[in-house]
Amino acid sequence: MRKFFCDELFEVGQLVKIDKTESRHILQTLRMKEGDELLLMNGEGLLADAKIAKIEGRNNLFCELLQVTHAPRPKLKISLFVAPPSNGTLALILKQAVELGVHSVYLMACQYSVSKSKKEKNVQAELISAAKQSGNPYLPKVLSGLTFKEALALAPANNFYGAVPSDDFSAPENSIGEAGVWIGPEGGFSDSELQEIQKLPACPLAIGPYILRVETAVNSVCSVLMSKYGQA
Repeated sequence: MRKFFCDELFEVGQLVKIDKTESRHILQTLRMKEGDELLLMNGEGLLADAKIAKIEGRNNLFCELLQVTHAPRPKLKISLFVAPPSNGTLALILKQAVELGVHSVYLMACQYSVSKSKKEKNVQAELISAAKQSGNPYLPKVLSGLTFKEALALAPANNFYGAVPSDDFSAPENSIGEAGVWIGPEGGFSDSELQEIQKLPACPLAIGPYILRVETAVNSVCSVLMSKYGQA
């Protein structure tokens, strides 16, 4: 069933209005009509089987909610702290964050940062697109424009940094409920920044013998942690 986004709290029998962007896609691109069924997601874990109940004009669409379910969150709550690279690559990082079930994304400025944070409107659109494609019912929280010091203050109890080819993976053997993942800019963390991360404390996590691009490091480190600690 096709998935669409609706920023509402769902209840069975409720009539919800779909925003103009989604309505345009449903009516003009897909040419769906009254009575057709679809799946709505609100980005907060709610999924609703729905049917098109009313169409007003070209872009005004109302759906009736037939069944509502609440999806469980991943066992591991990942907070991703990343220095955004070029804007084109940041879009990929946000997509990966949704696909991997990351809980929060913190975009921070580091000493060797080369890119400014994206506008919030563009970030939200990319998160929604990735959620619909992947089926993840939860949109990660994204906080941009942080200094490195501000990011440190938001670190959870367990932290990991990568990719660090010279170090070995050293991590808790027991299950953990949350993890901070620290990925530096293309030029890496400065020595002083790395020292501050290690004081959190944080475990180094190496993925192979070579230096990784930012987007590759995000994907690899989050995947390893979710595989190790995120299984129900």
